[in-house]
Formats: sequence, structure tokens, C-alpha cells
Amino acid sequence: AGGIAKFTKLAMGALDLHSKRSQVDFGKLRVWLEERGVHANGVQNANTVLEVYRMLREPFSSLVARQAQQKALQVLKGAPIQVEVLVCDREGCVLAIEDFRAVLP
Repeated sequence: AGGIAKFTKLAMGALDLHSKRSQVDFGKLRVWLEERGVHANGVQNANTVLEVYRMLREPFSSLVARQAQQKALQVLKGAPIQVEVLVCDREGCVLAIEDFRAVLP
């Protein structure tokens, strides 16, 4: 479980999610979203991931959850672990959930 900005970084491939060591490039985020079928006009001008969420809402949060789960599963390299992703905002409201996916040996 975590915030949408951290999971956006993970979904886009970053593994160190600390703000001093990875940032979201909003131009790349727009391309990344459009490659996945989300119309993302204006995303490149955003200043925060929360601003992007407010522009796009559901398609964005669900895609981030799904892609972050996929990246976590790749990193686990077949370990017998289940991964569920819960994306929330700063108030604790759930924005998206990607149910458990098991990595089976």
C-alpha cells in the first residue's frame, strides 16, 4: 500500500522511490500513458502526480496499480509470493486496488 506518486515511479520502472533519488518526468509519463491507451493531453505540464490523478482519475490510478504490481512481480523473479497493490491519496482514500497475483515456482 502506498501513495500514487511512489507507485507511479515504480510502475514506470524506478526501484528507488525516495524523492531525492527518483522523480517523475511528466513528458515521459504522458508518453507512457498514451502507449497504454490513456489519453493524457496536458500531463506533460503537470507539477505533481496528484495533479495528474486529478486530471485523469480512474484510468490513471488503475493503470498505475496494475503496472506497479507487474514491476514488483518482475523484481521478485519467481519467488512464491503474492502481491496486491493498494494505491491511496494523502487522506488515506483508496484510489485503486490490484488484487493478489501469485508468483508460482
